[in-house]
Amino acid sequence: MLLKKMLQNRFVWVAVIMAIIYQLAMVGCYVWGFSQVSKKSAQINTQIVNQDAGPLGQRVGHELVKRLSAQLTRDSLTKIRQQMRDNQVDLAIIIPKHFSNQITRGKVIELTELKNQGTQMIVAGTVRGITDTLPEILATTLTEQRTQRSLTQLVTPIVRKRLADQGLPASAQVTMAQPIVKKQVHHIFKQINAQVQVKTHRLDRGRNQASWQMAPMFLTMAVYLGGMIATMTFVNVFNGFRVHYSKWQTFAAVVGCQVVMAVTSTIAGVGLLMWLLKFSLPIFAQLYLQMILLQLVATNFALIPSMLFQPAGLWINIPLLMAGAITGTGTLPLPMLPTGLSWFHAITPLYPAVKATRHVLFQAGPVLDFDRQLLVIGLVSIGILLLILLYLPGEPERIDPEHA
Repeated sequence: MLLKKMLQNRFVWVAVIMAIIYQLAMVGCYVWGFSQVSKKSAQINTQIVNQDAGPLGQRVGHELVKRLSAQLTRDSLTKIRQQMRDNQVDLAIIIPKHFSNQITRGKVIELTELKNQGTQMIVAGTVRGITDTLPEILATTLTEQRTQRSLTQLVTPIVRKRLADQGLPASAQVTMAQPIVKKQVHHIFKQINAQVQVKTHRLDRGRNQASWQMAPMFLTMAVYLGGMIATMTFVNVFNGFRVHYSKWQTFAAVVGCQVVMAVTSTIAGVGLLMWLLKFSLPIFAQLYLQMILLQLVATNFALIPSMLFQPAGLWINIPLLMAGAITGTGTLPLPMLPTGLSWFHAITPLYPAVKATRHVLFQAGPVLDFDRQLLVIGLVSIGILLLILLYLPGEPERIDPEHA
């Protein structure tokens, strides 16, 4: 049987091993690397520069420090800008002078933000997230301040009346009322906070970490790349066996080798991803079947240039991979893609594969539509390969293997 003979060829297993190595390397390095992003986002260097000497500026400054894991400083803006140029500071929030007075007078106030534009993409995204929370933090802090002021206005007359009923003079009432009012307001405000409980129900099951978000792209890219590299080996194997067997028999055996490679290699990448992300066995089974389909489709898709141009086909496959990475991995939404490139998502296996993988990982819904698109790309690729075989030059002279 030709398939059995071909599987005994060491070059076929070189292709399988290369596919395994690519998956282990990409999934292991990238997913593991991104798994630390959420844990270490607090290490982004945020400075709170308080230029206000009033109580509200201090209150807002301490609240920002607590909420953003930032550092409170009174360094000059010149020094902060220099630290940004030296990549020592990623974000600075400046509380301006007369902040407390402006709020007391009901004027519009602004907090100035200085961002380090030369920082890494992930850090820049986290900084944007921090700055987006500033209005909410500021509003909450000022609301608490106004609530305490209103409670003070309500409690003070009651305390003063109680002290007056005890026969104390007016001057003594003022002196003694202040600490009593402050203590009672603090107690009432504490009770209000205890009575208000916010319950958050997460729909993403804790899967909002960067490692989960990037996993579909890295896994599919690893499988695709492994199949693309394997095509060079399969073309050489095809050319070698075609000397002894018909081109149709040889091609059928090559497809059989692709099935063996898909079944054996993808279990390594999906298994490593399961170990890193700790997802369930049903998700593993779904992803494993999904990656087998992708491996078969991607290998035949990349086999077209290799069959047409032999070793030079790699120079076509690399641009196809890059275009697929831009249009098909979900890095950029389709509406944001350049007009001349957006069409490519319809022919690259990466687009439906990433969509299906994301749906499986996040349990976001059925994947049948994406698998149907992936299957169509695979069948079209097989059809093109059969046409190439049909018009392939005449078969070379047969050589009897026993007398070669």
